[in-house]
Amino acid sequence: MDISREKFDPALAELFAALDKPFNQVKSDAFWRGLKGMSFVQFCRARDQILRELEESEPPRTFNVHSLWAALKKQRAAAPEVTPVDNWRGDSWDECANRLLLGHIRKQASRGIHYCDDDTRMGKYSAKEPSPASRELTAPLVAWKNAWARDCRECEPAPTAAKQREWWISCMERAEVQINGVRAAQKAAA
Repeated sequence: MDISREKFDPALAELFAALDKPFNQVKSDAFWRGLKGMSFVQFCRARDQILRELEESEPPRTFNVHSLWAALKKQRAAAPEVTPVDNWRGDSWDECANRLLLGHIRKQASRGIHYCDDDTRMGKYSAKEPSPASRELTAPLVAWKNAWARDCRECEPAPTAAKQREWWISCMERAEVQINGVRAAQKAAA
């Protein structure tokens, strides 16, 4: 406990009074030792949780150190529900292709090559809602990434790691050729 015993005892006695339970020095000592890993703020949260529960139900028959730890545990936020994003139905090949594409984009960015227009790169458009020009630049990457995943998925037997790498490099080279064409068209239109 991160406070003095003189501050802890009255707060604990208040809780015992609310529960209509007898309070004495032996109980105070037991709770002090049993809650040594709990901060006073956590104790107050657990106490408040127990008092809220009293508004809706009868006091518990038994009350002990475990009751406070259990009340504190109830204070923890529930894990968020996992919901599929846009009902994505990909498989392990799609996941692998997504990771490879992310690596490709990062590698190219380290070289100063970006797949978005200046407005998007400077924050005028968000990554979730990129400009039409940025969508044009990324479309070949996505198409060739998907082609790689499809080829790997349909290959019997599954391609070796060396073959996967060879196909990936070939797909990204083709994507870059198309992207260079898009860049040239965008530059000519500007």
